[in-house]
Order: sequence, then C-alpha cells, then structure tokens
Amino acid sequence: MSDGVQQGTVLPGGAVVEGLLAEGRLCTVYRARTPGGDEVAARVLREDLAGDLSEWFLNTARARAALDHPVLPKVFAFGYVNALPVEVTELLAGRTAQDLLDQGQNGLDVPTGVRMIRAVAAALDHLHATTPPTLHRALLPEHILVRERDGAVMLLAVGEAERPRIAVTRPAYLSPEELADVSSLSPRADVFSLATLTYELFTGRPAFVGGGDVVLDTVRMARFPRLREHRPDIHARAEHILREAWALTPDDRPPSAGRFASLFADAVNQQAHTLVNVPTVTVPKEQSPGKSTLSGPGPLDVATRKAMQDGRATPITPAPEG
Repeated sequence: MSDGVQQGTVLPGGAVVEGLLAEGRLCTVYRARTPGGDEVAARVLREDLAGDLSEWFLNTARARAALDHPVLPKVFAFGYVNALPVEVTELLAGRTAQDLLDQGQNGLDVPTGVRMIRAVAAALDHLHATTPPTLHRALLPEHILVRERDGAVMLLAVGEAERPRIAVTRPAYLSPEELADVSSLSPRADVFSLATLTYELFTGRPAFVGGGDVVLDTVRMARFPRLREHRPDIHARAEHILREAWALTPDDRPPSAGRFASLFADAVNQQAHTLVNVPTVTVPKEQSPGKSTLSGPGPLDVATRKAMQDGRATPITPAPEG
C-alpha cells in the first residue's frame, strides 16, 4: 500500500496491524489487535491529503480521545505511522439508521426511534457540556450506528463537520443560523438538526428538501412538514415539539438536546387520537445480511443512497471512511 502500512506494523498505543479493512476518500482503514488481544481499527490519513489535513486530523483525534460517553466511539491512541497521521479506535460492526430506513417506507417503530433519539441526545448533551461546547453539526442517519454485538446506539462523525475540503453534511440538515453563516453557533443549532433527524427517523422521509436558501425560506415561513401525515399513529403533541425545535430563533427552541428528546418521547408515547396499522422498521436483534462495518467516530461505511435517490444530494463521503 502507498502508505507503507502492512501486516505487523506497530501503531501508536502498541496495536499491531493485521490487515486491510477498507479504503476511502479520506483514510485507509486497517484491522489491528492490541497487546491485550482486543480488535481495533486504525484510520490512516491518505498520503495525498496529509499536507492539507494532517493538523485537522490529529486535532480531531485528540478531541475525540478526551471524550468519555457510552454513545461515542472510543479513541484509544493517535499519532503517526510512516509519517502519516493515524487514529486508533474501537472497531464497530452494525447497521446505520440509514440502513434501517432503507428497509421500509414509514420510518422506525416508536420504541426503536425513541431509544435512538434519546441516545443521540445524551451524547449531544455530553458534547455541549465541554468547554467550549462541542457541536456535532452533521446529524445524518448514516452517522448513527446500531452496534451488532449489543444493539447499543452509537453517534459517529464527531468533529467531521470541521473537516476542510471534504464536506460531510448537507444543507437540509443544518440549522438556519448555520445556513445564514452566523459566526457563533450555540448548542441549540444541534437541537434544530436533531429535530430534523427525528422527523426522518420516524417517517422515512427528509424533513426539508433543497439547498440552503430553500431550507431557510421554509423555516422563515414556518412551512414545516407534518409528521402525522405519514405517521398518524403518533400523538399530535409530537408535531408541536418538532415545531418548537425548528424555531427560527435559537432561544425559542428547547434548551438542550436531552430536553427535546424527553419532550418528544413523552409525546409519542401518549395515546394517539387515531390508531392505525403503519408499517415500520424494527432494529433486528440478530445479524442480518448487508451489515456495515465501521471503525471509530467517522462515517466509514455509510452512504447517501437515499439522499441521492431523492435528488437532494450527491455522494459526499463514499464508503468506507471517516
């Protein structure tokens, strides 16, 4: 391989490379094993990108290594291998929320969706509690993983929104203040994006379609999509919670991601006015074909298939990479 990493290469932290996992636009990903026998993943920045992205890559790895939350993938070590930046992370296998949405037409079942939103919100609150607050800014279905071995929900791609040159998010998932290029963003920007993600998880459809100007106009005119148009089994109160989180002014939104998740969960768990049988997708308990193998916090084996089919995006980060 062009980066010189091969079987037997010793990585920062002492893990030893066992073989190639995948190659992407940003990184080459290797399977490795620690001295204690645990499997890990090593993301090595591509040689042709090292000149521009090395500083960002290592700063992001350093920041992620300092985080300690069960919903955020662990970073065990970082540094250099063969003069290229490398990040050693836990090896994750499972299916992304996008994979699950691609199975059906009307989103996730209520228990699965609520569990996913609560987990993501808990991770966001942890990020927002850092000094200064860390914003995610890339809350996409492909950045949420349901881990194969235990069904745990993991939030990927922390820090990826700051990546130079290669975009990892899309305008339809950003807050209006970010679309308007406001220089200082608050954690409530992520609350807006979490509401957008929530709508898609429960309906299987994007909340907003189009470029940044289109999304801004939609929010300014309060022409929000109707959740119950696609999920009449969910209480109408849930639509009100979404509209609050989609407020144009950040101060008018719920004060935290956790508060939004709690309000939304309480709403959808209420008795709906009209109960109908709506086909939904349930996270499988056992391994099924087509699983994704992801390494660490980056979007390694995720795709924008659904976004591309809807005509709202072009490939941004081809699988697999992070």
